Amino acid sequence: MLTAIRVSEQSQVAEARREALAQANRLGFDEEDAGRVALVATELATNLVKHVRGGGEILAGIYDDTSGTGVELFPRQGKGDGQHHPERAGRLLDRWELRHRPWSGH
Repeated sequence: MLTAIRVSEQSQVAEARREALAQANRLGFDEEDAGRVALVATELATNLVKHVRGGGEILAGIYDDTSGTGVELFPRQGKGDGQHHPERAGRLLDRWELRHRPWSGH
């Protein structure tokens, strides 16, 4: 399940960072990798504020599929009305991955 965090002004960037960090912590990421996830969330949210009129939202969640387990972060332009708006150009980033294996330290 994805959690939507509305980001339309700079003060809301911290909420996106906190949610991403919480997701990483749920998976047992070490401090360094959790920090990387938080940094990506901060960058995505900041870019929405800076480059998208009206901002958008960050969708954050945990995935567990045949490729592994990790944190998903999707920036979405628009007002967060739950509808897909292809005219708003969709995502700013298709996919970014940070793989973490607690047993290997990587």
